Amino acid sequence: MDSESAQNQTTAILRTLDEWGLSRYVKAMCFDTTAVNTGPNVPIFGRFKKKWDEIDKTNYKAGIEDSKVANVVLSKKNEISSFITQCLQKALLLTAAREGAADVVFR
Repeated sequence: MDSESAQNQTTAILRTLDEWGLSRYVKAMCFDTTAVNTGPNVPIFGRFKKKWDEIDKTNYKAGIEDSKVANVVLSKKNEISSFITQCLQKALLLTAAREGAADVVFR
């Protein structure tokens, strides 16, 4: 990878998934890069950072384990899945266009 930018990381990962034949199994991806995170000052992240040492990390549970969160997320499962699929398709199209691919087919 020539550069560690978010765009280059995304392109490299998508290319690798395609090369290994794994793209069809990916439902969502999240890229957390320093370059992106050092952008605008978001107050909630600053408060979170200040309180980090006070958080009991041994008692962590995923939000989906909370019944209220689970109800909201599960009720929107199809909508979320559709949104993620559309985003991945757009990312793959952009990658294909940059690489000069002749055609792209989504199943």
